[in-house]
Amino acid sequence: MPSYKLLPQTVAAIASRSKEYWDKQRPELFRLKQCYETRMWDDRMGYDDRNFTSMAGINVEVPVGYETVETLMASLFTRQPGVVIRPGIQGTGSPEKAEALINNWTMRNRRVIEDAARLALIYPMSFVKLAPQEHIDPIRRVTAVAVPPWEVIIDRDAYRWDEQRFCGHVYYLPLPDAKAKFGNKRFEAGERPEYWDRSGLNSEMGYKSGPTKMGVGTPTLDEGEEGYFHFIKVVELYDFINDKLLFWSPNYKSGDEFLDVGPIPFRKFDGSPDNNVIPMYFNHVPDKPLDGYSTLRRTYDQAFEMNIIRSFQANAVRKASRQWLVKKGAMDEEQMAQLISGVDGAYVEVDTDSLDGVMRAVPHTSTPPEVQAYYEAVRGDKDRGSIMAPFTRGEATRSSATEIAALVAYTSSETGRMARERDEMIELMSRGILNMYRVYLGEDPVTLLVKGKYLRVSGSDLYDDFNIYSQDNASTPVSDAIRKSELLGASNLLMAMGVPQQEMLKELVRTLNLPESFLQPAQPPPQEMMGAPQEGNLPSAGPAAAAALKGSGAGSPSNLASAILDARR
Repeated sequence: MPSYKLLPQTVAAIASRSKEYWDKQRPELFRLKQCYETRMWDDRMGYDDRNFTSMAGINVEVPVGYETVETLMASLFTRQPGVVIRPGIQGTGSPEKAEALINNWTMRNRRVIEDAARLALIYPMSFVKLAPQEHIDPIRRVTAVAVPPWEVIIDRDAYRWDEQRFCGHVYYLPLPDAKAKFGNKRFEAGERPEYWDRSGLNSEMGYKSGPTKMGVGTPTLDEGEEGYFHFIKVVELYDFINDKLLFWSPNYKSGDEFLDVGPIPFRKFDGSPDNNVIPMYFNHVPDKPLDGYSTLRRTYDQAFEMNIIRSFQANAVRKASRQWLVKKGAMDEEQMAQLISGVDGAYVEVDTDSLDGVMRAVPHTSTPPEVQAYYEAVRGDKDRGSIMAPFTRGEATRSSATEIAALVAYTSSETGRMARERDEMIELMSRGILNMYRVYLGEDPVTLLVKGKYLRVSGSDLYDDFNIYSQDNASTPVSDAIRKSELLGASNLLMAMGVPQQEMLKELVRTLNLPESFLQPAQPPPQEMMGAPQEGNLPSAGPAAAAALKGSGAGSPSNLASAILDARR
């Protein structure tokens, strides 16, 4: 393996290049942010050079960005995220305990996963940072935050995520937290900047420059404000070549020394260092696999054009007021006041031989039909750019059955691809969580209540290279509907082929989201009711259900699908 040595100056150069890269991306990312928030006309930061904010009149905005992102979010997260864990190649751990632990974690951190997906749809990509935290409960010692792409340092020269030489996270720590974590060092602390704020982001220190009390570049603050408004910039870098976790800050000795250096604390099953930064990509740039591509960017131009057209139409409607030309001297002030009052049934006497020359309506030019035709063309481009079929947005179409089937297949395949990217992130994150729990539970085992049983989980139960699968398994609303229909259609065949009745019932309850009380064994009927059912006592679910029950006996699970389908008619 080649030898690398990361010095403080090397880390400073890596952080500087990452900052420069995202500084160049900031104007476009800000426009995407404003598009999603339905604030495209608000360019208070001055990032947009198209000067559309100088348009006179009323600016109207269509929520195309929000629609694009949230329609996909609704398709990607139809249920609670979870995983299914199977034994690994060594067979040394407990898949049941590991699965219960991960699903408990994902239930408590569902919002983090969804926020990361939302960021990945708006921006080129996003990340989930797994981090330890102090807590009396060992299960809650692993937390996570959704991180935007400009806060993460990646090795863009790598072709795969697991082949990176380094990976890092840039964040800001309050001064008291920094001293508690790194010791009572002398820091040149300052105010925390906002990524979107153009002022004060030119210096490498990363905060606004000004008069100092604590060091160069530190703004003057009262002594009582130090704990609330003073921050230091921290670069947490994972050096996978040398197995080192490096903490560096430009606010400590001008970046000439590390804050702290130590081995990477969490390990994979094979003993190699683990990366606590989990990537979330929905689209990749083909020639740069670790560079993402924004999903919202595909339809941004159409959203911009639709907003311009709507603003033009809004201003045109407001100018289409009723105005009149009146011959000078034909009516006095009292007569004009009577007309302007608009009283029903009022009449005005005028002293003239002909009324044709007294008053005439001001002609108005109607909006050119090309405007509406262009709007329809832009909307069509937007619909083609977003991979969702119209019926997924609740739009009624006059498509034939064949066309609808093709749209369902297309939409399912495209959203299914994005669902696979989501599942890959959840699976990779689950492995990282297990690697962290293996450390914490090795010293302090916990007891979990799983399906009515108490399970004691320790670090040794998680020591295996488990096969982890996302519980959704690339599912979307369309694919879920297809799966339910296929299961009901194949239930008779499966029962005839020997599938146990209880297993079939479990699958029906899970797939159809039925109450788990259906899995409880049925109470035995009274002795006097044990005879064969009479034709008059057959249930009234439908002709097919009655015939099925009559032929095979009430309660036969082999006719469950036909009874359910017939009851819907």
